[in-house]
Amino acid sequence: MEKLRIEVNDFACWSLGCAYSAIKTLARFHAASIIFEEKRSMEDKSFRINKRYPLEVQKEHLLSKKAKSDISGC
Repeated sequence: MEKLRIEVNDFACWSLGCAYSAIKTLARFHAASIIFEEKRSMEDKSFRINKRYPLEVQKEHLLSKKAKSDISGC
């Protein structure tokens, strides 16, 4: 039986289990960031991560050349 693989980009494919783990981790991180923003908004009115840390959330910064080269699957 052939294993199901998911194409991540032009360079890598992940197994179904690896893709599931990545999506689950991303969902947890996303939920944590929303909780963080909500808690900070109680202290600092209308706190938003992207306004407080603009450089850190830029796509180019997050996907640096090193990070792109490290994407090779699980």
